Amino acid sequence: MKVSLDEMMAELEPERRQRIEDSAAAVIVEQSERIPAADEYLRALGRATYNFAYLEQGIVHLMETLQPGFLKEASGKTAGQISNCFSKAVELLEDTQSCKVRLQTLAKYFIQIVDDRNSLMHGNPHTAQMGEQRLLYDDRHGRRDWTVESIVQFSSRTATASIEAGDLLHGGLLQHCRAANL
Repeated sequence: MKVSLDEMMAELEPERRQRIEDSAAAVIVEQSERIPAADEYLRALGRATYNFAYLEQGIVHLMETLQPGFLKEASGKTAGQISNCFSKAVELLEDTQSCKVRLQTLAKYFIQIVDDRNSLMHGNPHTAQMGEQRLLYDDRHGRRDWTVESIVQFSSRTATASIEAGDLLHGGLLQHCRAANL
């Protein structure tokens, strides 16, 4: 009869089980610390990742307002696909709709942010000239060395776009905005 690790742990007295769990967690943390990177760099990278996810969700909810049912559809899409859907939906708005210009600006900005996010997330770790560890994107779309400063700038641009998306979404401007022919 096989016994799972969870079953074995359940049999232990609580104090001993906690010591084992704490020890396992320490080993995991110790292993993750073996990959060199400055804490400031990792914090900036985490903030950039979170800010982008926040913006992307705002765009998805704007799309849901413009095209009801998009929330379900979005779960299987990449950020690039979402940005294309958003751009197309915005272009289908009637020119007389007051929200169109702001949405067009946001859609163009989101496309740029998606491209930047892709170069950040698909960058490869490398050792820079001064020995610091960071991400380098070097592909057919160009070369970009992601410094702490460039990541912070990306986070700031992403936050600005998120604020605009939130303002459009919650400011009441889109109540009567619907993409035509969708």
